[in-house]
Amino acid sequence: MSDKLKIAIFHNLPSGGAKRALHGFVKYLSETGHTVDLFIPSTADEDFLPLTDLVREVKVFPVKKSRFRSLVYSTFSYVPAIFKPISFRHLEESQKKIAETINNSDYQVVFSEQDQFVMAPYFLKYIEKPTVFYCQQPPERKKYWKRFPSRRGKTDSWNHSSSYMSTM
Repeated sequence: MSDKLKIAIFHNLPSGGAKRALHGFVKYLSETGHTVDLFIPSTADEDFLPLTDLVREVKVFPVKKSRFRSLVYSTFSYVPAIFKPISFRHLEESQKKIAETINNSDYQVVFSEQDQFVMAPYFLKYIEKPTVFYCQQPPERKKYWKRFPSRRGKTDSWNHSSSYMSTM
């Protein structure tokens, strides 16, 4: 059995530090001989540090725009990501299709990054393969544990020491 993996990468990141970290992860995985494919919604930024040269294949899934959000977005010079001109319903549908595509494939593991609009991507609700969710900016820990009480105290859900886990 080969120690090389077939890995699906998911992200919906803007440009910035999280994308820079993801670029480093994907570069390392590719250079060490793993087969790496990228699955992204059309809202993901692939202009900043594109992953296309590091992966075998890129699959982009469209996300429709919201007319109301487009109006708000074009009216103001700066708006937070939550007001960007996308439809959250369509974003979830797109991410569900991505998860279904990966679920129906032979990937051994999935590496998921955050979502620029909703932090923890909708994708995580639908993916059935073993998944690593790299959350560079976790929400307040108490709020996290209220949402996922079954994970409380399980060290396999975080890559931190047990002393860190005990502070949650």
